[in-house]
Amino acid sequence: MTRFIGKSLINAVVLIALAGLFPKMVYVDNLLSAIVVGIILTFLSTTLTPILQFFALPLTFLSLGLFALVINGLTLAIAIAFSGGAIAISSFWATIICAIIITLVQRMATNFFQNNLK
Repeated sequence: MTRFIGKSLINAVVLIALAGLFPKMVYVDNLLSAIVVGIILTFLSTTLTPILQFFALPLTFLSLGLFALVINGLTLAIAIAFSGGAIAISSFWATIICAIIITLVQRMATNFFQNNLK
């Protein structure tokens, strides 16, 4: 449960940071909506993403793994759709770029906390 909360908070912080760094690409209305989308994104990443990756395995194989980026972008787009307009990303490619950044920060934070909290 703590891992879920930690990942949700990291997702929310990254969304807010992306909105600050790229204001024409990402819009976040307030902190609460970022936290809610962070929770939804974490939930979808643990439940929906593995299912989508399983069914898209042939496409992922043919694209040498690049289709996995599209799946991550789709997961982020679904999570943002639940925000009711409180969070918006300008285009599909911007969504994929944001998903890549969120994934990288998520992996770096996971590695940092696993190595330093033992």
